[in-house]
Amino acid sequence: EFTLTELEKQIKKQPNDARYQMVMGMFLAQTGNPTPALHYLEEALVLSPRKQSILITTGDVHISLKNYDKAAELSEKAFNLAPDYFTARSFHALALLYNGEDARAHALLEDKYGQYDDFIPEDDFIWAYLARGQYEKVLAASKVKVEGNPTVIRYRLGVVTSHLKLGQ
Repeated sequence: EFTLTELEKQIKKQPNDARYQMVMGMFLAQTGNPTPALHYLEEALVLSPRKQSILITTGDVHISLKNYDKAAELSEKAFNLAPDYFTARSFHALALLYNGEDARAHALLEDKYGQYDDFIPEDDFIWAYLARGQYEKVLAASKVKVEGNPTVIRYRLGVVTSHLKLGQ
């Protein structure tokens, strides 16, 4: 409660400072309040429309709300501001993946992962495959992760869950 009160005070003191709007939006999103978070993040975008961190954070909240089209739109804006910035490139690929645009997502990351026709073996991408019910890709990516990190239980759970969902 203290944090919310202090952030509200700062927003009222400096209503044209996108930083406070963004911090409030991030705080609300991280505390399980994505819908009110969007109000502050969208206000931050009005104040600072070319700030990649605001575009990415707002897109991430849209992913959590399953607004995949909007997330892909915002991620593209962030990516186009600086295509060589890997965080923006990676987030754009992730948003495209959630939006069902696998080929475009994979093409964006070929420089890091090479030619991947089936999956991208990173945690965030595994979650996207899982959200879309692409258990074959979850299984393949989880197996790669288990090979590199055999003691990490969440990767083993990805393998087991995928086998169960696939009826194997």
